[in-house]
Amino acid sequence: MKRLYLAMILIFVFFVSKAQENDLIYDFERKVNDAFGQSFMSKDVAPFLNLEKQLYQERAKLPNNTAQYNYWLSYNQYYKSIFYSVVKKNNSQAKKEIDAVIARLQDTLPSRNSEEHSLLALAECFSISFISNGIKANLVAKKVMKRCEKAIELDPNNLRPYFVLGQLDYFKPAMWGGKTECEGYFKKALAMDEQKIKNHYTPSWGKKESFEYLIKFYLDEKKKSEAKTYYLKAIKIYPNEYLIKDLASKLID
Repeated sequence: MKRLYLAMILIFVFFVSKAQENDLIYDFERKVNDAFGQSFMSKDVAPFLNLEKQLYQERAKLPNNTAQYNYWLSYNQYYKSIFYSVVKKNNSQAKKEIDAVIARLQDTLPSRNSEEHSLLALAECFSISFISNGIKANLVAKKVMKRCEKAIELDPNNLRPYFVLGQLDYFKPAMWGGKTECEGYFKKALAMDEQKIKNHYTPSWGKKESFEYLIKFYLDEKKKSEAKTYYLKAIKIYPNEYLIKDLASKLID
């Protein structure tokens, strides 16, 4: 009887596992990160386009349940924008991609939740890099801050708006008081859990990125001891994270 019970459990686990493998948005954040790595190495946008095509196909099957698909479409396209900017040096296309992300997420008003506010703020934060007018850039920065405040109001335990606020301050020009608050925001994000409950369908981004930028901040400030401390913490949690591992050479005395 025990053997039969154990066999039934194993069969159930097998089929659940297979179902998850075939579920496109299961662990989708990792899939996007993998696509970025593949695109970075190949200098080809195809991995993003493949994910995008699959998402559109799946979303069409569920016309009454599009919010999750729209979120991951936006997350994928955000990284596609970074790819065009950083890898292809095509800021014109990068701007088109990030503007499309912003437009899609803005369409969720007024039902936007904390995660959607955070992703929209992240996209708007990146969009500032394509604005040459200082006054306009400052207006978008203020908009990002308000979105992050709303995300925190909706969910005080969401680390992602704190990461976005830290990134916003990190890249803010010194003449506007940049790099005066990012340390505190990154540490605030690091003090929180990636997710309240482990879930392969919902976002977890922001923590490893907070480690990355906090280390970069300390290196910028010539605080190598603090940078080393947070690098060791980060590499213990994210041993395979390239953007963190890549900082090791900068920590050598």
